[in-house]
Amino acid sequence: MTRHPGGLRLTERAVRLAELQSGAKILDVGCGDGDSAEFLRARGFAAVGIAENAENLPFADAEFDCVMFECVLSVVDDAPRALSEARRVLAPNGKLIVSDVFAGDAGALRRSMEGAGFAVLHEEDHTPALVTYAAERGFAAGKGHGYVLFVCRK
Repeated sequence: MTRHPGGLRLTERAVRLAELQSGAKILDVGCGDGDSAEFLRARGFAAVGIAENAENLPFADAEFDCVMFECVLSVVDDAPRALSEARRVLAPNGKLIVSDVFAGDAGALRRSMEGAGFAVLHEEDHTPALVTYAAERGFAAGKGHGYVLFVCRK
């Protein structure tokens, strides 16, 4: 079972929206059990999962076609640094995928990605997935919280 709202359906949607080609090298930052990376590898992508520090990625500059943060930026100590590291390891015109929880509105998250030099290409509200996820796990999603999917370009 994936550990983010929307599960692998949302992962698949994000990759489709990012228009990634088969064989694209994808870094799944904060991969947990590695379900998303395994799912992507089964679909022909060169996916690598890392559960280590998002603020200090152990990869070369411009190594990946895509970096994914699924339910990660909201829990890292330094989200701007994590976004900077994502930008560093992305190839020119590489894609950033972020799906995450937000409080209030998703504007602050959008501004943080734009501030890190990313162009937001697509944004979708997936708050119903957060509500379902919370209900399935026996906790309540608080008022004013939502879940959003962003696809960006370096």
